Amino acid sequence: MYQAHGTYYTEEHSVSFGEVITQNSQKVFSVYANTWDDWHLIPSSRPYIEQAVPDTKYIEMPGMDGQLDYTEYFGNTTKYGQRNGTLNFIIDNDHEAVETVREKMAQTLHGKYLKMVLMDDPDYYYEGFFKVGNVEPGSDHSSISISYQLNPYKKSIDGNTSKL
Repeated sequence: MYQAHGTYYTEEHSVSFGEVITQNSQKVFSVYANTWDDWHLIPSSRPYIEQAVPDTKYIEMPGMDGQLDYTEYFGNTTKYGQRNGTLNFIIDNDHEAVETVREKMAQTLHGKYLKMVLMDDPDYYYEGFFKVGNVEPGSDHSSISISYQLNPYKKSIDGNTSKL
């Protein structure tokens, strides 16, 4: 258990990056890196993935009040755009050199297409591109962020379901 800004976090508030593999005829998530185990990162708030944005379509029609909505015209379903957001973390300056932590993170994540699991929702994964932000130094601790651009649907590890 670790504490940040008066809030206690456990390892289940960490984020893992890796791939889904089959092991003993079951699909499991194989971890390349975990924000707590590998980099000792403390989330500045509980990790949360932004909702996918609906791809809405509206057109102006002369002589009509408002706009014509044809979002679901093709295919009778709404399409969704990417999930874009940022996960913010605190680096404990006493654990390891800040630049070393950033370099390790960049080697694993920066500009790469990976799968990601929020450890408090371990049955589902997201996939997309990641970018490691710059370090914001401080006297007791430093801050770093991981930006993401993920596909709209999260998928179950077992491959049976996906949902927004």
